[in-house]
Order: sequence, then structure tokens, then C-alpha cells
Amino acid sequence: MKKLKFFYSVIMLGIVVCPTNLLPQSLTNKTHALVFNEHIIKNNFNGPNTIAAADFDGDNDIDVVATSFDGNYISWFENDGNQNLTEHNLVQNFGKPKVDVALIDSDSDYDIIASSQAGDKIVWFENDGQANFTERLIINNWESAGFVYARDQIRGIDLDINNDGFTDFIATATPNGNKISWFENDGGQSFTEHLIKENWYWVKRASAFDIDNDYDIDIVAAANIGEIIWFENDGDENFTEHLVISGWGEPNAVLVEDINKDGFNDLAATSVVANEVVWFENDGNQNFTKRLIKNQYNGAYGLAIADIDDDNDVDVIATAWIAGIGSVFENDGNQNFTEYDFCTGGNELLHLFVTDLDLDEDEDILGVCYAPGIPQLRWWENNSTVEVKEINSLPLNFELLQNYPNPFNPSTSIKYAVGSRQFVKMRVYDLLGREVAAIVNEEKPAGEYEVEFNASRLSGGIYFYQLTSGNLSTSSGQFFSETKKMILLK
Repeated sequence: MKKLKFFYSVIMLGIVVCPTNLLPQSLTNKTHALVFNEHIIKNNFNGPNTIAAADFDGDNDIDVVATSFDGNYISWFENDGNQNLTEHNLVQNFGKPKVDVALIDSDSDYDIIASSQAGDKIVWFENDGQANFTERLIINNWESAGFVYARDQIRGIDLDINNDGFTDFIATATPNGNKISWFENDGGQSFTEHLIKENWYWVKRASAFDIDNDYDIDIVAAANIGEIIWFENDGDENFTEHLVISGWGEPNAVLVEDINKDGFNDLAATSVVANEVVWFENDGNQNFTKRLIKNQYNGAYGLAIADIDDDNDVDVIATAWIAGIGSVFENDGNQNFTEYDFCTGGNELLHLFVTDLDLDEDEDILGVCYAPGIPQLRWWENNSTVEVKEINSLPLNFELLQNYPNPFNPSTSIKYAVGSRQFVKMRVYDLLGREVAAIVNEEKPAGEYEVEFNASRLSGGIYFYQLTSGNLSTSSGQFFSETKKMILLK
């Protein structure tokens, strides 16, 4: 294998040799029509609360699971492949449940993890691969068991807090338990509780991802007292708390994603009392600046993140439960967000889940409508079209952009620009500087390009991709080289 000379020097010093004549970027014009068709999954689903999706019966389509908070039951809905969903009861007399889905026992069959707020317990339902579920107790006498999180739905990755290859999960206890913990899976599905924070009044929703770019899993959570805190993992699962914001009226949901694609993971959040949808920009040193996406969003509650319009930037999806609105906030790539309402009669639209339910390669939206008298489970089919046209204003800068998504599994997209006709190379290297893939190796005219890198044959870890063009030995002034880091999660 080839080795990249001076690889670590290039990475550590951030050396980039640029063209001598930097010229304006070309422009793009994006035309779009965000269109969603509403479908009812289930009418009169008593007090729906949480919703999730996975292929439970192994037939290669996406099924749905939902909880009845008032009816005290959980049901899953079998998809026949044409989005006709048949209800199957999972459990009855399960007081005030919430759910998530993950590969708990690592056998490739999606299991269901559930909490019972009234029953003070957390269980998981083992799937035999044919959607026959067996209830397994994780912990009893866990007061006011609240939300459970076993999967990073943004990236489609099961949570492995201690990086031992087994699926762990996070749970919050509210309104009486007032704590957040993570539960360590020993590989045999015996779970050990590790307390993260206690005496934290009405802790609500949480999520987990690497916030400080040190390759371990951090945790962030919101509490009704107006706080969002992120908990820094030192690599040995000792968590140090850092305040993101306080005095912000009843934050409900918080998620981790690189909103502006600068290589640093930001946060997105909703606040019920402040009536705001916001994102918190990370400066790279985990100093967060609040940026408004939408204000006067009455009862801002549910939250999801996805590339809804398939233009390779991060859109935000939220619900305003008092107003009964569900909205996509479309990101133009410069973090200017345009609101498109996919639901305007949501009748207390609460939680969301984003998945490609109809397998047509765009993201659909699932949601629960809690309002008494007309409680429903719904999904919104994404029939949006987006066309990106290049406006001919060449020449361009040479530029290599951060891959997206990052981390990824197994594929990621890389955009780059070529400022004049040059021979272009893009290579991927491992941590030892060994070349593991050649993505581009040809002459390119000036323009903007995008390539997809599939790393299914590589093991998980840190990789670097390098774009070079021109010839350093010539005096043309048109040599360019830039290297960026990406993370493959497996």
C-alpha cells in the first residue's frame, strides 16, 4: 500500500497549498417543492406518546411501534410493503409507556426497549426475527421511568457508550425520579445502571454523540427548569457536566448534529415556554452560541433532524403542540432556515420520528397527535422535489468540503470544486498514512463535483481523505492539496 508522506504533519499543522489566483465561487440556484401527503396509521389510539420504526418481521420494509400513554399499552404496526399498516398488540397494562428501537442483543433483529412511568420499570422485548417478542426485565423500582434511548436515529447507529461492541441505552426519570443514567450492556443483555446526574428536576429528553470530537460518546439532555447540559465523557465513562444554557423556558428536546458542517457538532433544541426552535453553534471548544431558527412557535416540542430535501445539508423538523403545527425548517446551506408546514391541524402534535417508510429514498415523517377525542398516529409521505442548478459564473476556487454524513456507515458524500482544468486525485488514508481507497483519478474541467464513498469493506475508525490537483513541481501556481478527517462507525 502507498503511504502518504508527511501525513501527520499535514494533518496537525493544517497545511493547505492554495491556488495563487483565488476567484469567486460559482453560484447555485435551488428550486424546490416540499410536498407531504398525510396518511393515518391509526385513529383513536388512546393518548399516543412516542413512536419509532424498524423492520421487525424481517421482510425488508419498515414497520412502526407506538405507545399509548393514556391507554397503557404498546402496539407495533406491520407494513405490508405498500404502507398498509396492521396493528399488533405488544403489551397491555403497561403504565404510561415510552419506547425506542435497537439491536439490543446484536442478532440483527430489531428489538424494542420500553419504560413504564407508572410501573417504575424498564424492559426490553426480544425479537426472534419473526416479530414474536419476549419481554425481558432490565430494572424494577426505577421511579418515574421516562424516556429511553438506545439508538442514534440521526445516524442510524445503536448507542455503545463504552465502545465495547454492545448496545447500551440512556434513560431519564421524571417527574419524581429526577435523574438521568446510562445502562451498560455486558453482552449477555444484563444491564448495570451508571448514574450521570441526580436531583435534576423534570429532566426530559436526551441524546448522545461525540460533542467534543475526542471519539467517545458524550450525552446532552434538557430539563424543565430551563437548562440544557452536556455531559463530557472522558473515555472511561466518567461524565463531567457543562451548562449550555439556563433560564430558557422549559426546553423539551435536544439533538446533536453538525448543523453548519464545519466539523464541530452543534445542538438543536425546542422550548415549550420560550416558544422557540433554535440551534447552538459549537465554536470547536464547546462554547455554544444560541441561533434562532423560529420564534413564536407556540409550544415548541418535538424535534428531529434529517436532510429532508436531499440537498446534503441539515434540515430541522419540529412540532408546536399548542398550535398543532408540524414544520420542516429547510436549511439553505448557510443556516438560513425557511419554514414549510407539513401539518397544520395536528391536534397537539407531539413527538416525531423520521424514516423512509415507503423506501423511495427520501425521508418521511411519523408523528403522534395526542388531543383527546381524536388521538391519532400519522405519517407524512415526502413527495418533495429539489433541483439544484449551477449558475455559470466560473472560474471557481479549489475547495474540499467536509463529508456528510460524518460519522457515517457505510457511505458518505464528499463535495469538491476545481478552479480550472486539472488532473485531480482524491485518496483515502488510514491513521498510519496507508492509502486504502482511490476515489477520483482523472482530469476534470472547472466546476463543482460530488462523489460518494462506500467504506463497507473497511473496518470502523478514523480515516483521512485528501484532494490534490495540479503539479507541485510546476510554476503554474495551480497546485492544490487539502486533507480532511472522517469517522467510519461500525
